[in-house]
Amino acid sequence: MVRTADMHDAATAAAAALGLPFEDFGAKSFRIGGATDLHHWLGAAGAKAVLLERGRWGTDIGLIYSRFSSDQQLEASVAMSHVESQDMESVMGGWAQPSR
Repeated sequence: MVRTADMHDAATAAAAALGLPFEDFGAKSFRIGGATDLHHWLGAAGAKAVLLERGRWGTDIGLIYSRFSSDQQLEASVAMSHVESQDMESVMGGWAQPSR
């Protein structure tokens, strides 16, 4: 059985070996890194499916753990600069999109 403390020790040892500030790393580093990698390569829906299939996360926690990569941020910025339509609030004066 692998304990949380074991994962913490592995993360801090790896960070120290790489010359990174080991105090910034912990047991959840692997969850964040794995979820982020899946999100980058498979997209949000694909990553969620893989995480659910593995049986460990029955919720959307993988989306919470995952971080957007710089490539994804740049692609999103480029895509937004090419949009030629208007948002609904501009088209329908006085209407505001409800929050979730």
